[in-house]
Amino acid sequence: MAVESWSGAAVISERGPDIQPREVGDACLLPPKLSREEAEEYARKTLFALFMRGRAQLSRPAVEEILSADLYYHPYWVLYQRMWFRNGVRIDLMDAYTGTACGGQVRHAVLNALVLLRKQGNTPKRIED
Repeated sequence: MAVESWSGAAVISERGPDIQPREVGDACLLPPKLSREEAEEYARKTLFALFMRGRAQLSRPAVEEILSADLYYHPYWVLYQRMWFRNGVRIDLMDAYTGTACGGQVRHAVLNALVLLRKQGNTPKRIED
């Protein structure tokens, strides 16, 4: 189970065994917004809702114990495109593992994190042509 630390969106992830430790500079990382306890609560609620969809209301499962909780970072490409005919900037997000466009919840979470960092005076490293 993976919980996104800005929006609280939780999904069952099959990438757990593929996660490898890497050295990455702090300038490239967005800090988590949720605490470990909040992330665990989102995971519990999502699992409960998932179980309730496929079961009768008579037996209510409960997540009694979380065996481990690890913080990991998932890379995204943030693409800024100048829109001349609209006098603005279009921002697209791409999953750096799969190369696919990100969904609305991930996009919303990453953009909120970037806005917060900018307000704090921190800006992530950009790759310029």
